[in-house]
Amino acid sequence: MKWLLTDIYIVIDGIRYALKDGTAKVSRKMITLSNDILIPGTINYKGFSYYVTEIGTAAFRGSSIESITIPKSVTSVGSNAFEYCSLREVHISDIAAWCAI
Repeated sequence: MKWLLTDIYIVIDGIRYALKDGTAKVSRKMITLSNDILIPGTINYKGFSYYVTEIGTAAFRGSSIESITIPKSVTSVGSNAFEYCSLREVHISDIAAWCAI
């Protein structure tokens, strides 16, 4: 049985995620982020697991993050997701999948 619901928003380590139908989307930063960011592959909330599949439009816009680790579960990156960032490094586990985004 698939659990269907409208979006639920949670904040983990200063990053806001939208949860819906077994997936999670990085929707935006909630606080000033800096240094290294690790986006988890899954988020557990109230006994359910959500795969992080998307980084939303302008999700990290204007943040001072220097590096980010993106899980292979991410299949979509919104426009301007990293606009005006001081990003120096992007760590991904599957370069072929990343190039297809």
